Order: sequence, then C-alpha cells, then structure tokens
Amino acid sequence: MAPRRSRGTLWLLLAALLLGAAGQFAWRQGEPALARGAALWGAALILYGVSLWVGGERPAWPTRLLGQTRDLVGRSWLRIVALVAALAASVLVGGAALRRAPGEPCWDLLAYWALVVTLALAAMVLWRDVPGRLAATWRRACRPTPELLAVLGLTVVAGFLRFWSLETIPAALSGDEASMGLEAAGVLAGTLTNPFATGWLSHPTLYFFLQAPFVHWFGRTVAALRISSALASTVTVPMLYLMARRWFGRRVALMATVFLVGYHVAIHFGRLGMNNTWDPALALGALYAIDRGIERHSAGWALLGGICVGLGAYFYMGARLVPLLVAAYLLLSWRGRTRYWERAVPVATLAVAGAAMVAMPLLMFWRAHPADMVARWKMLAIGPSGWLADEAVRRGVSEAVVFLGQLRKAALGWVLYTDPTFHYGATIPLLGTGSAVAFVFGLVTAARRWRNSGAALLLVWIGAVVLFGGALLENPPSSPRYVIAIPAAAMLVALGLDDLTRRLGLLVDLPTPASAAVAFLVAVGLAVASGRYYFQTYTPLGIYGGHNTQVAQGIARHLQTLPSPVACYMAGAPRMYYGFATIPYLNPAVEGVDLLEPLKEAAQVPETAGPAVFVLLPERLTELDVIQERYPEGRLTRHHSAAGELLFASYWVEG
Repeated sequence: MAPRRSRGTLWLLLAALLLGAAGQFAWRQGEPALARGAALWGAALILYGVSLWVGGERPAWPTRLLGQTRDLVGRSWLRIVALVAALAASVLVGGAALRRAPGEPCWDLLAYWALVVTLALAAMVLWRDVPGRLAATWRRACRPTPELLAVLGLTVVAGFLRFWSLETIPAALSGDEASMGLEAAGVLAGTLTNPFATGWLSHPTLYFFLQAPFVHWFGRTVAALRISSALASTVTVPMLYLMARRWFGRRVALMATVFLVGYHVAIHFGRLGMNNTWDPALALGALYAIDRGIERHSAGWALLGGICVGLGAYFYMGARLVPLLVAAYLLLSWRGRTRYWERAVPVATLAVAGAAMVAMPLLMFWRAHPADMVARWKMLAIGPSGWLADEAVRRGVSEAVVFLGQLRKAALGWVLYTDPTFHYGATIPLLGTGSAVAFVFGLVTAARRWRNSGAALLLVWIGAVVLFGGALLENPPSSPRYVIAIPAAAMLVALGLDDLTRRLGLLVDLPTPASAAVAFLVAVGLAVASGRYYFQTYTPLGIYGGHNTQVAQGIARHLQTLPSPVACYMAGAPRMYYGFATIPYLNPAVEGVDLLEPLKEAAQVPETAGPAVFVLLPERLTELDVIQERYPEGRLTRHHSAAGELLFASYWVEG
C-alpha cells in the first residue's frame, strides 16, 4: 500500500529522524548517556510507527489483535480499567511499605495487597458462566470418573508421605529451616513487620508471613515450619497431572504423577521448612493457567497465570526462572501456527500485568535497595563471587576448563554426581538407577518430539536449571537449586517409560493395554523404590543438615528437657555458637551465652544467678575440670549420636 501524502505524516517522519539522530549522538557521548540515547531512539521508533499508521500503511494484524483483546476481556473495557486500578493500587502499597518506619506494622498493607489481587482476578471472571460451571463440577464430583479417583488417590498418598511424622523426619531441624523459623517468630513478635522486603540472607519476607500462622497455631515446633511446604508439595501432584495430560495425554500424565508421589527429592524438600518447595507449584500454575487462557481465550486464566509468575518473586530464587519458562513455552507454541500470536499476545499481556501487579511492592523495594535483589547471585555465582578466577589459578587451568567441569557436574547431577550440600546430602544422585535410565531415554524422546511444545519445553526447563542453578553457581549439583525442575524430571521419566514400553510392546506383539499396564507397574516400582530409599535408607543415616546441625539439634532437645527458666553457657566457639538458629528457635525462653575464650581457671567461669547448664563441644571438653572446680555439685551428661560419636557434654548446675 502506497503511503498517503499529508502534512502530518511528513512532520511525524521528520520528528522521528531528528529524535533518532539525537539518540545516536547521545550514544556517542559514552556510558553516562546510554539511557538517554535509548529513550530518544525509543521515541523515534514510536513516532516512525505512528507515521506509517497515519500514512495508511496499516497491516491487518493490529486490527485482528485489537479484536482478540476485546474478546478476551469480554468486550468490557471496565475490566481493563479495573486492572489498571489494581496496578496503581499495588504501586501505592509498595510506596507505603517503603515509607513505613522500621518496626511499624504493615498488616493493613498486606491485607490491601491481597484484596487488590483478589478483586482484580474477580473482575476478569465471567460471572454469568459460573453457576453453570459449578453445576457441572458438582455433577462430575457426584459421579467421579476412574481418572479423577486415581488423581485424588495419588494426591492423598502424596500428602501422607509428606505430612507423616513431620516433627521427626528429617530428625534434625537445619540451621536454614530454623533461621526462617526465627523470621516467622519475628513476624509474631512484631520485630519483622514488612512483608514486601527482604530478610535473612536476602530472602523475601512474605514467606515468613506465610509460616507465621502455623508457628502461632502449633508453637515453636519443627512441624510448624514444615506444614506449608508439605501443603505445597502435595498440591504439586494434581497440578503435574493436569499439565502432563495437556502435553502428553493421560498415560504419560499418570506415570509422571505416580513417580512424583514417591520421588525421594520431592518427598525430602516437601518435608522441609524452606521456601524453594513452592517453586514447582508456581511454575506449573503459571504454565497451566496461561496455556489454558490461550486455549479458552479466558482473561481469568491469563491473570491467574500472571499471579503465579508474580508470586514467584517472593519465594526462592529458583522461581525467577518461571518468567523464562513461560516465555520459552509461548515461543515454542508459536512455531508453525501463524495466527497463534493473535490469541497469545493479549493473554501474555494480561499475564504480564498480573505478574507486575503482584510483584510490584517487592520490585519497588528492590529498586530502592538494588543490592538485595542480586545479593544471593553475587554471593553464589562463580563469576561475581570471584570463585571462577580463583579456582582457575588454584588448579593452573583456564576459566573455560573450570566452567566445563562445572557444567559436567551440573548436568550429570541427575544421574551420576551426588548432592554435596547439607540441604540433602543423599548417597545417590537426584535420580536412582532405574529412574535415571528412564530419564535419559525421556530426554531422547523429548528431543525426537521437539515439535511438541511441551516436550521441547522440558528440554529448556532442564537445561535452564542445569545452567542457572548448577553450572553458573558454586558447588553443583546443589539439590535446593534443582527443586524447580522436579516436575520436568518426573515428566521425562514418564516419557522415557512410555516410549520404551511402546517400542518393546511392538517388538514382542504386546497389545497396547498390556504395554500400558507394564509401563504403569514400572512407574509404581520406581516410585516405591525411591520412597523406600528416602524413608528406609536415607532417614536412618541421620546425615541431614550436617554434623553441626546434629549437634545443635541434640543441644536444643536437651535444653527442652530442663526446668525453666534456665541459662545456657556454651563452649563451642569457634566451631559453633549458641546463635546456631536451631537452638534458639526451639528454646525461646532460654538465655544463651557464648563462652568465646577457653576457660583456664575457675575465676573465668561465669557466676550463675539461677539454674544453668554448661554445654561443651568435644574439642573444648578439657575445660570441664575448671567448671567442676567452680561448681562441684553439678551433674555431667555426655550426649552421643546414634553411631556412638560424642556430640557434646552438658553440665547442669542448680544455681
């Protein structure tokens, strides 16, 4: 189409040229003018696009896109107004949170934020369809299908494996769990008041507000910290089924769900009071809701997907991969579908708005405190932390060789290398022998089916975690950073089983139902073997948390048996201090004092004003004679591990 001649088009074109030239001139001034140049160029390109539009060179897709957008919101611009108002309200909440003085309660802001998100989601629902859908759901519930019963049954089994004996499995409360517990206790005590900030080790504080009610209801117990994680891990099971069924059908979805129920890594992190357990649920929720929103052209589903993306900012850093996964899935789904973007762009735009609405208060905090946003990255990333350069010098090799070693460990963490951290420290890789074989064949199957957007995304999902959660960070394969990939691993195991049993069935003339039964039984066997490893092999080892955690757990439990009030004088420095979070979390009423210097004479021993206990680690046990000289009527107890190793000694003084 030839452009129409008009004075307006001419002026727009000239303005675009001038702004573009100004932007280029600004860029030539160097780094300080980079942002100004980018802004000028952005304005130039916008004016150029407007000149094309005014001049009559209008492609057909904007009109179609506008029509799809109007259909998405039900031809009611009031919904758009409601969403814009929700975004504005979220900005106001974030600004108010920043202005609140330290220690000033923010419960009102948390309530406003939750209300804004809820009302925005409600505004996108087509309420005229709700009664019919509720009636249909009720009819299905009254006459459940075998599929529904199977998923519900698997969810119940998963819940049992994650909730059973939460107080004692794992037996120890790690320092990280307890540190988050102390933050939750701070919420209840009023010392931690802002849910839209960062706290311990730069973790966003909203998770601590989520843990606080359970600590309030169940007290300062181990189980209280772990309940929310068990809930999230259990909910992930039906979510995985729904997502896998959309991508690969019921057969693969059922096998993936069965495996997830008993998968030892999923069980372990589902039983820890840590925020990374929420990553799989948020990733599946975002992908499913946005995919459903595109399929049904639903504003409600689109916004719900965005809410899941936005919530990820408030949990573990692994959830920051969720926007990447969603973007990758949209790009992969677009291949070969010329009109896909006309439906996807409005949904994606609505999802972005929903994510911004939810995450805005925290984003504003990060903008005011940029160091907190990247603190964990700078601490753990091999480049910013200086580890890569130091390791290359230490080993006398190039940085590329060191990085390739990192990549090898990160990629083979699924099938070969074990977790080197105290967060799990299992004696087997992330996948056992049988599931590792199925996983590798699943990778091959996914690569063969690369035209299936779900299969292709699984490769991206695993690859992104291996790179960003493994190779680029110190000490791979660290299991907490792989938690977000648990759903992808379960689906790949199921894909491998499905492909192998189908091919073997064809070779031996096995009917399809029989091959499906074999695949299901193998999936059950893998799940049972994985679950048995966790409960019957790993748990009795008592290695979770590392040696210091075992010591701290023993001290904390011993203090709980003593009459209150009691003071604890701990001779553990420089290896351990009373502030090891497990001890004060489980004993809030105990006054703890560290004996930093070795006790060489009785005059150095503190004078007790009441009942007290002296705790000594093995390396400082020689100081016991000095304490007994000062308090000769005390009672000595030695505390050993299950293997007979001396953990610590305690000396009780009546005061």
